[in-house]
Amino acid sequence: MVSGWKHEVTKNFDVSAGTYDLYCDVQNDIAETLAGHLPELERPDVLEIGAGTGALTHHLLERYKQGHFVITDISPRMIALAQYKLKRKKAFFLVQDGENIALSQRFDLIAANMIFHWFENVEGGLHRLRRYLKPGGVLYFTIPGPFCLPEWKAVLKKLLFPSGMYDFTKPPGIYHEEYRTFKYPNAASFLNTLKKTGACTPIPGYRPLRGSQIIRACRLFDEMYEGRITWHILYGCLRA
Repeated sequence: MVSGWKHEVTKNFDVSAGTYDLYCDVQNDIAETLAGHLPELERPDVLEIGAGTGALTHHLLERYKQGHFVITDISPRMIALAQYKLKRKKAFFLVQDGENIALSQRFDLIAANMIFHWFENVEGGLHRLRRYLKPGGVLYFTIPGPFCLPEWKAVLKKLLFPSGMYDFTKPPGIYHEEYRTFKYPNAASFLNTLKKTGACTPIPGYRPLRGSQIIRACRLFDEMYEGRITWHILYGCLRA
């Protein structure tokens, strides 16, 4: 049964499907890097979790031209857009919750870009996904790390405002991490980017800031950081 929080996650990604590609520079950059880490496979069966509109999917289809693909996302509108953009005879596009995937086959490769932090239980979800690997199969993924978006968190802490952001942790299998700084025109632009990509569902139980509080936080952020936001990215690999 889908929880109320997971339903909210799905709804926000559905709503943002039409604007996602205009605001997903971070996800695109990370997908390109992850694609360069993937193994050489001749005719792999590939499963993608949380494909969104197809940022990583494009790289998978290009890298494994003889592969067979199952492409999934929890958002019906996201996966429909990915299917429209990336028509391919050997790819099946399915609406599936990656945390509780239900398929009848196993795979040589499972790939996921910036999605596992939307799982309610990251380690439990990873454990279930590993069951879908063939012997010798691998699961490659990226996920935000515990030091992600420190600038915005620091502003909220300084103002004694509650934060709806997640305390990201390191799941098993991490082999590489990096920091990427992106420059936005201002705080409002950064927050709008989160909204337009659907990445705006707060932690359960969070009470949103009032309008006056958001204005104060944005002003302080612009004074302190001038639009700079740092992403802490973890790269992971788990084997069957």
